[in-house]
Amino acid sequence: SGQKVGVIYGAAIHYKWEQTFWQSFGIVRSNPEVHNLMEPPVTRYVESQLDNAWSGALAPGADMVSYAGPDSRNTSMVFVFNEALALAPGDDVWVLTDSFAHREDSEPLVVRNQYNDSALFGAALGLTVIAASGDSGNPDTPSSSQYVTAAGGTRLTWSGAVVVNETAWNESGSGLTKSFDIPFWQVPVAGGLGNKRVVVDVSAAADPASPYWVYYNSQWLLYGGTSFASPVWAGVIAVVNDYRVSNGLPRVGYMNPTLYLDAGVQA
Repeated sequence: SGQKVGVIYGAAIHYKWEQTFWQSFGIVRSNPEVHNLMEPPVTRYVESQLDNAWSGALAPGADMVSYAGPDSRNTSMVFVFNEALALAPGDDVWVLTDSFAHREDSEPLVVRNQYNDSALFGAALGLTVIAASGDSGNPDTPSSSQYVTAAGGTRLTWSGAVVVNETAWNESGSGLTKSFDIPFWQVPVAGGLGNKRVVVDVSAAADPASPYWVYYNSQWLLYGGTSFASPVWAGVIAVVNDYRVSNGLPRVGYMNPTLYLDAGVQA
C-alpha cells in the first residue's frame, strides 16, 4: 500500500480485461492511470495487457501508472522510456517495468546509448528500472544498460501445486552486451566472462513450458517469456518498498550494485 508501479509500453490496454484478470485473484483496484506520451494509440497488444496485469497482481495494494506510446517501434519506445523516467518522481512512481525489448544487435548504437543515458538519469533520481532481457538467448535493449535491472527467465517444474525445481531457460536473453563496459560492481561475479556488461541480473519464471495466464480478447490464454519476469519483479520491488518505507528505510532505488556486492543478497 502507498506505492505506485510504473509500466512502460506501446499501444493501449483494455480496462475490463485487466479488471477480469485482477478480480479472478480477488484483487479489487482502480484502473491504471494512463499517460499517452505521444499520439493516441490505435491498437492493442497482448504485451501491454500482461505487463500491467502481472505487475499489479504481484503488488495488489499498489496503484498503477502507465506510460504509453502509440506502438512498439524502437523510436516510439525509446522516447516513452525517456519521458516515463523523467515523469515518474513527479507521479510518486519509484519502480518501473519495461518488457518491450529489442535485440541489442539489431538496434542502432544511438538507440542503445539513449536508453543508457535515460537509465542513468533514472538511477540518479532513485528509480528502480527493470526490463525484460528478451527471449532470443542474446542481450536486448534496454536491459543491456548497467542502470537497468535485467530480468531473465527460468523454467519451473511442478509437482501438483509445489515447485520442485527451477532451472535457467535457454531462450532467456543473456550474455555479454555489445555496447557497454563491465561495471565495477559486476567484476567480482562475472569479470571472468569478459570486459563487457553481462546480463541478466535477476530472473523469474518465463519458459513457455511453465507459462502464465493472460486474459486478452475476452479469453484466457497461456504465454511465456521474460515479458512476465520484468513486471513480476516490479511488483515484488513495490512490496519491498512498502516494507522499507513502513520501517523508516529508504526505497530500493538503483539496486544493481547491491545485487552483486552485498554479502547478504549474494548469500
